[in-house]
Amino acid sequence: MWKYTGDRNIEYGGMFYFEDGPDLSPDYMQVVRVTPASDGGGMDNRYLIEVGSCYMPNDDIARMNSAANVVGCTIRDDKSMDDNGVATYEFQSPEWRLRMLDAWMAYWGQDGAVTDSYVVQVGREKPDPNKRFEFLDNVEPDYVLRSNVNLRRWIENNFCN
Repeated sequence: MWKYTGDRNIEYGGMFYFEDGPDLSPDYMQVVRVTPASDGGGMDNRYLIEVGSCYMPNDDIARMNSAANVVGCTIRDDKSMDDNGVATYEFQSPEWRLRMLDAWMAYWGQDGAVTDSYVVQVGREKPDPNKRFEFLDNVEPDYVLRSNVNLRRWIENNFCN
């Protein structure tokens, strides 16, 4: 089942992930990451969509701890996760897997080469030719959507299937 994590509004960035549980894929999750071009000084209406997977090895506590520390968590000897005293997550619980996904994405990123990446533009705004190069400004978008599109729903329908 596809789930979403990130900002409440996808236009500020976020990530969809496919949670099929630890029994089917304990070390991997499929992910669709959305990065607004404005994060890199680019246009407000362009987005980088990256489709791939995240490798989350869970057999080495020291390695897991290195990743978990990036998001302020600690892995205990029984592989449960301590969220800085706020909460404890049982190993491979849905909450644990989500926190580890956040940790591995911050620590390692998507596994290997991203399977596919796309530039999506909402509306017809063009980059200012007098402006210096900014993130995704010199890239021809793969998709140009109408200005009032529900971007989150569009991404779910086109990449989370």
